[in-house]
Amino acid sequence: MAMTNYMELLMANQPWNLILFMAVPMGLAEAIVASEFFSLYRAKEGSLALKINKCLSIILGAYFTILIIYVAVKILPVIHLRGAADTLALAAYAAAALPALVLLLLELGVIAKGAEFRARLKFHFLALIVFLVLGHVAMIFGMTDPGMSGMDHSMMDHGSMSGMSHDMGSMEGMDHSHMDHGSMENMDHGSMDHSKMEHSY
Repeated sequence: MAMTNYMELLMANQPWNLILFMAVPMGLAEAIVASEFFSLYRAKEGSLALKINKCLSIILGAYFTILIIYVAVKILPVIHLRGAADTLALAAYAAAALPALVLLLLELGVIAKGAEFRARLKFHFLALIVFLVLGHVAMIFGMTDPGMSGMDHSMMDHGSMSGMSHDMGSMEGMDHSHMDHGSMENMDHGSMDHSKMEHSY
């Protein structure tokens, strides 16, 4: 089964890509969700839950923003989109940087600085929900077979299959250097041609 670029990104360089591109951001987001519930249960400024929530939100916002910048600069320009599911997965993953950035700016006091405590909690919670929704949309469509949504097989051949073609080229070089000039020449000129074929005539 063919894979989307999103899934291929996670599967490459195991286990580091899986950890860096999915496990770390989603783990941080789930930890923020847990601290968010404690913040709503004991909603008062200066509580330990809010301090943990703020710290995790800053880490998530900074980490995911840097991650998406890396993806946009290093990965997106060199890939070919593989149908609607692949496009939607990558778009949702990239769009998740916006709510992550909102969390970062909110906790740093850049936005909603003069808002009331409850209003800031609500704004924070909404940004977190949007981040989680976009992250799960990316995962769902990223795990979909791109052939179901109109993958261009010619693009697939020139994209991920190019590495296989390169490997085959190196194998051909190995064949010519080790087999043809080594054992085959000795066999032809030594045992077969001069001793068997000429005396038969």
